[in-house]
Amino acid sequence: MNIEVNGNYAEVRYRQKYSSTTVNESTTKKLFLRKENNRWKVYKELSGFE
Repeated sequence: MNIEVNGNYAEVRYRQKYSSTTVNESTTKKLFLRKENNRWKVYKELSGFE
């Protein structure tokens, strides 16, 4: 996991692994957060990139 904070904004990058009886996959995800009323909230999510 990689976290970059710039004031009231942050980016979080991580690799997600998921498996079930029918699916087995791994993907890179990126979350974009902003601080509102002293709480971090996700406002955008990307997946499937390197």
